[in-house]
Amino acid sequence: DTCCGANNATMSASNATSNSDPVDPPPEDRKKDKEEKDACAEDQVPLYALLSTAADACRRGCAVIRSVHAKRVKVAAGASASSGTPPPSSGDGEGDGDGGVISPSDEAETMTVEYKVSGDPRSALTEADGASQEVVLRCLRSRWGDRLNIIGEEDEDGSGGGIGAEEDKKKNGEKGEENKGGGDSDDDGGDVFARYGVPSPSAEPLREDLVSPSSAAAAAGGDEGDDGEPNSKRPKTSPPTYPLSELVVYVDPMDGTREFVEGRLGNVQCLIGVTYRGRPVGGIVGLPFASEARQGSAGGSGGGVAGEEKGGGSDVEVLYGADAESSTALGRLGAPSSAAAGGGEWSDLPFLPSAAEGEKSGAPAENGEATDSAAAAATAVEGDAGNGEKKGVELLVLSGDSAKPDLQAATSALNSVVSSSSSSSGRQHTINCVVAGGCGNKVLRVALSAAAGCVGATAESERNALAVVPRGTCSWDTAAPTALLRAALSVYGMKGNVTDFFGDDLVYDGTAENVLNNKGALLSSGSMAVEWHGELCGKLMEMGDKVYEKKS
Repeated sequence: DTCCGANNATMSASNATSNSDPVDPPPEDRKKDKEEKDACAEDQVPLYALLSTAADACRRGCAVIRSVHAKRVKVAAGASASSGTPPPSSGDGEGDGDGGVISPSDEAETMTVEYKVSGDPRSALTEADGASQEVVLRCLRSRWGDRLNIIGEEDEDGSGGGIGAEEDKKKNGEKGEENKGGGDSDDDGGDVFARYGVPSPSAEPLREDLVSPSSAAAAAGGDEGDDGEPNSKRPKTSPPTYPLSELVVYVDPMDGTREFVEGRLGNVQCLIGVTYRGRPVGGIVGLPFASEARQGSAGGSGGGVAGEEKGGGSDVEVLYGADAESSTALGRLGAPSSAAAGGGEWSDLPFLPSAAEGEKSGAPAENGEATDSAAAAATAVEGDAGNGEKKGVELLVLSGDSAKPDLQAATSALNSVVSSSSSSSGRQHTINCVVAGGCGNKVLRVALSAAAGCVGATAESERNALAVVPRGTCSWDTAAPTALLRAALSVYGMKGNVTDFFGDDLVYDGTAENVLNNKGALLSSGSMAVEWHGELCGKLMEMGDKVYEKKS
């Protein structure tokens, strides 16, 4: 608005001081006028259009991940064949579909895993990370241009710095406007889209109509809804728009790289988060192996990609969430197969998959496995189940398996908080502690808990969940799932909170230098979870820097 306003002010002043009839400006001034107005108009970005293009870019990134996994399965099958041992299952009992022919480049790449931190499996980096980010960024740039601030995990300098147009062109071999949508060649000697069988944005433009506002009535199971699902009816309302200069897009091309390397595919996600003035307002969470995610197979090695050497996107789902001032969006989409002619069709899916209903009975959490310390997941914390106390609240805790001091400190403090609450209330509260790989996966589980706790639930059966994420994650890990969680809380009318370990907001300042969540993250849903969340922060604040001290 500033450039338009300044120009209009100048024209008004000129007209006010003129005693003659207005004179048409010369052609060069009219052209400059039009360029300034066009620039102002382009600066205003419709949030839902941006999220829709991000969802489409995300499904293409997911297709890359599936393609890399398919090659890995093929390489393993070839190695098994040459050794005479049975090949590993790819998840659907089918062959690899191309006679098991393995190119030298396939074998070399899929067998290589780099580590950002030597010896730390959590820092694994594979072909899928870099290729997925390249596809996502080139897609977003094709629509939103050079000035969109994008901060990706796998940037060239390893710092996670924002990638601008010049860096994109150097990295991807783009040559100005002609190659804006993913050209015919890159500096590695081949186009990344063709290499993985993924449609480029020039061949298949990004969709801008995938995300739209959710109906609060539908989410609450009202007359307008269908089984309480928020995306069953979407009213026509005006989506928010934001200045391009104040938006930042955070991209984690493959969250859960360690889990990908280990074959725990249900934990793997592709994340694209949008922040406005430091607050997550929109998030895209891609599930490249959606069937594994729904089944909750923590140790699955497949993913249903056999026979899909390139672009196997038939099992891809994309979840979206937006929590804006006057409008909220929440949904789950079935993505079309990248290999389908014309890209296929997107489909609306229930936000809460039927498999998640199994959690209500205390079953192990989706994409997680109970820890040894939580073998009695449904028993009271530090209590005797037979002492006559009333049944209390079960808290689902999504955590990791690391030995980080701050995670151990938070776990111990949380046990103390819940135990104290049990004693003071006369109710036996319980903790169901679940190891869930990937930051995005943990937070998604909290969002699904909010949905499960609302649909058909009473006040007494409200679901409570808390994700405990120790320091080491970055803005691209938390931006997208945080926006999704906030949208779910808003749509389903649940209480929730997102802070670091000490009760402060997570920081998204749009720079490459400040992306580390160096005070951890806590994300909760449910009234009791929110209460315990606050008490946990208080205990950790009392500990101060001792939170990070290793216990002897």
